[in-house]
Amino acid sequence: MKISGTTDDELDAVRQLNRDPLAWFTSCVSLAVVCLVMALRAGDPTLSLVTAAIIVVTGLRGLVTLRFYRKDKLGKLDPSYERRLYCGLGGLHAGLVGVWVALMAHVASGPLDGICAALAGIGFLIGTVSRNFASAQTVRIQVAALCLPIIAGLVRQGSPDHVLVAGIFAVFAVSSLLNARRVSANYRSALAAKRLNVELASRDMLTRLPNRAAGARELSRRTQLRETTPFALLFVDIDRFHRINEKLGHAVADRLLKSLA
Repeated sequence: MKISGTTDDELDAVRQLNRDPLAWFTSCVSLAVVCLVMALRAGDPTLSLVTAAIIVVTGLRGLVTLRFYRKDKLGKLDPSYERRLYCGLGGLHAGLVGVWVALMAHVASGPLDGICAALAGIGFLIGTVSRNFASAQTVRIQVAALCLPIIAGLVRQGSPDHVLVAGIFAVFAVSSLLNARRVSANYRSALAAKRLNVELASRDMLTRLPNRAAGARELSRRTQLRETTPFALLFVDIDRFHRINEKLGHAVADRLLKSLA
């Protein structure tokens, strides 16, 4: 069951965004641990506060993902709301990671801290693009939320090296967005092809009504779910239809079937 006013494409897209939750949550927890360890090493109170926010948002996103799968199992998903919630929390998460990387670059006590911070930002960027290809808008929001604080923080350092790294990061972010747009377009094309194949397999080509196979699947679904809403199954026959075919031809018989449909 789906919420009235939504489409199957929206439902597929939001399910794609929430796919493979265990691997996603493991990577998020790993990033949070790295942030925590490095924040403890740096001893900066602002960095520690941002790290705590990252940990809280990571846990919150995990709970929201569990809620998503429970609602999906019950057939009570609102894809539009779920997409906005995912996009909002993901943007907040990306923004916090971006601020963390920028702060870490500022308080880094040595090259290793700076390299680890850069790797954390790049890893989060790659994960964002590869996971969210079903929604180009989600990718744009999260990439902007992640990259803008990093680029601004590096430029603010003022040194030529930091400005150069900021430029490289900006180029990498733009190329990631362009690649994500291409992947998203391919995903939408594949989804459209899937819908067409389902349509061809489930509908009579002349009348455009659901065919016998589609009717059998729907009847099986309704009986298995034990729906309380009453429904009716009608058998319709056209008396002496073969005479119309023989005397008036198949074209007339086809027009009759379409008008009855």
